[in-house]
Amino acid sequence: MKQQGKLREDINLGQALESITIIFGEVASIKLRSLRAAVINNTLFYDDLALVFHLIKLEAQKLNKKPVKNGKILSLILTSNYRFYGFLNLAVVNFYLLQNLKSDAIIIGRTGQQLLPQLSSFIFQNDLPNNLELKQLVTKLIEYEQVIIFYPRFKSTLMQEPAIYDLTAQTNLPIQTNKQLGYILEPEIEIMLKFFDSQMIGVLLERVLLETEISRAASRILAMDEAQLRAKKFIKEKRKALNLWHNSQINKKVLETFAGYFSFKNSIYDKY
Repeated sequence: MKQQGKLREDINLGQALESITIIFGEVASIKLRSLRAAVINNTLFYDDLALVFHLIKLEAQKLNKKPVKNGKILSLILTSNYRFYGFLNLAVVNFYLLQNLKSDAIIIGRTGQQLLPQLSSFIFQNDLPNNLELKQLVTKLIEYEQVIIFYPRFKSTLMQEPAIYDLTAQTNLPIQTNKQLGYILEPEIEIMLKFFDSQMIGVLLERVLLETEISRAASRILAMDEAQLRAKKFIKEKRKALNLWHNSQINKKVLETFAGYFSFKNSIYDKY
């Protein structure tokens, strides 16, 4: 009876795990759709902001002004605070190490902090930063001449891969336009240039963070699908074992019945 009870407990555990994987998978699917909408909104805002920043830079160039940087390169490695993303975090960290880049480095996320404790780290409360956390990180980034982000790029729901994104290069892309500001800038051009430079970096960083979250959501969907398959296999094996146990008990009772019958029959023959 102990074996039967243990098998039933295992089946209940497998069913509970299967239910959890289904719930986590559905949550990740919903999150994936909302993140895609957020990326579209970010792109629209970036297009408008990039145009204004471009016009301000043109005015600054006339005055031989440009943002003040420290001349250094910064590597920003994006990992998550949580697990359940398969090997995505480890893949990004290994990809960063393979580049052997000589630069300052900041790693984002508790997982990366555990994998590379020797690096400076920046931990958000959640995987996506709030406005204050994003602003604090941008304040660090705008000091650098070049900011290179290592992150998990979303290719499809079935494929995510480590990639490099040059954040500062994107802020310097030329824009084809015939528009001019046509008005006097207040405050001074240096302050305006610094403000819009930080805004551009903030918007682009947010886009990469959103794409990273999309990759994580897709990875979680795959991880939960695989876990669900394993749970189903586990349940199937335990049910098979339970059926075998039931059959063995039935066979045992049949044998005991026949043994009792023949014992009784032999005892009658012995009397006569």
